[in-house]
Amino acid sequence: MNSYIYSIIAVSVVGGIISTLTHGNESGIKKNINFIIGLICAIILLSPIISLISSKEAIENKINGFFDSMKYEEMIDKSNNLVVNTSIDKVCAGIKATIIDKYKFDEREVYVNAEINDESISSITISKIIVTLTGRASWSDVDTVKEYLDNLVGCNIEVNRK
Repeated sequence: MNSYIYSIIAVSVVGGIISTLTHGNESGIKKNINFIIGLICAIILLSPIISLISSKEAIENKINGFFDSMKYEEMIDKSNNLVVNTSIDKVCAGIKATIIDKYKFDEREVYVNAEINDESISSITISKIIVTLTGRASWSDVDTVKEYLDNLVGCNIEVNRK
């Protein structure tokens, strides 16, 4: 702000000195000099407004560039994939918790994965649930675990030992 005020004062003083040094009150040169000095003062006075306008355009360009770079369809696809993956993870976690609770397995001995038919957000369909038993849990009867899950869940179940 200080440099802005100093600029106005400096141009006014230099303009006054030049105007005084020119001879004759009605001289064409003096009128031209006064006109030029007036234009310079006006430009200096308007410079904050010009810088605000140019910075506003730069900010708008950055915002528009950000939104243009991420297309609407991509945003929808990413959010749909997140919903589908989170839903599948929750189903697998629920089945794992049920198996652990029913058979008293250690949490580290049970792995549950799911295969889906379609990743459409409107109808998430699980085609197959794959349960893998490790450690002490692998000693149990996999057919009993499979039968329990068949009665609990309405899709294809696969129970494996590892």
